[in-house]
Amino acid sequence: MILLDRVTKTYNTRGSALERVSLHVEPKEFVIIVGQSGAGKSTLFKLLTREEKPTSGKII
Repeated sequence: MILLDRVTKTYNTRGSALERVSLHVEPKEFVIIVGQSGAGKSTLFKLLTREEKPTSGKII
């Protein structure tokens, strides 16, 4: 299971990449993340892989 609870990621130079994102993914579920350039897709991936830590909120 993947659980994001009101996750925010803020960068000093660029401001907020993600604001209060909540997501619940059950085992064997598939999720596709799509969006325009700068929407926060790469930031979300880095948070999920623990490459970066959220500014606030929880990831389980």
